[in-house]
Amino acid sequence: MTRAGKEWEKIPETAQMTWQTYEAFQSVLEYADKLVANAGKAIGESADPGEWHENFAFEQAHRDHDQAIALKDWLHNLLSTRISFIPPRQETDIVGLGNRVTIQDEIGEPKTITLLSTFDARFGPKQYMSISNETPIGKAIMGKYIGETVTIHVTEHRQRFEHHWKILNILPGNFQAPPENLNLT
Repeated sequence: MTRAGKEWEKIPETAQMTWQTYEAFQSVLEYADKLVANAGKAIGESADPGEWHENFAFEQAHRDHDQAIALKDWLHNLLSTRISFIPPRQETDIVGLGNRVTIQDEIGEPKTITLLSTFDARFGPKQYMSISNETPIGKAIMGKYIGETVTIHVTEHRQRFEHHWKILNILPGNFQAPPENLNLT
């Protein structure tokens, strides 16, 4: 299995994500179905009875097919788990999952990020400038107030650095809430 395939194996018991990320996963699952079908067709087209060895097209079609099946299986397993949808958080007194937060380090311009789950940060829509609540900065700002400064310790090339981030503003989340009366069964 590829490196990505090993990452695909990690599915939590309950997956937290926004509605948009869930919809994106549904779309990718449909696309993965097409990839499996196309790779299967390519296997049949590249199979040459006279060329039973060193048939690169045939071998590549098999690799593509295996990778598409791994993606499809991972998505199916993920979407079959219990999903906990993250609503856009409206409270702005303290940083929580679903808030937009404006932060600034000691040398940079202010940045507004959205604190979401790992699935959203890695696979969700990019327009939200989301970071995972499991990253060092995400963990550090969770539960903090406007005006507080958090310190993040980063190790790069055997050197340890400190980054200080000040929380300038806490805003409501600006992403779509899941539909009311949602039933995923």
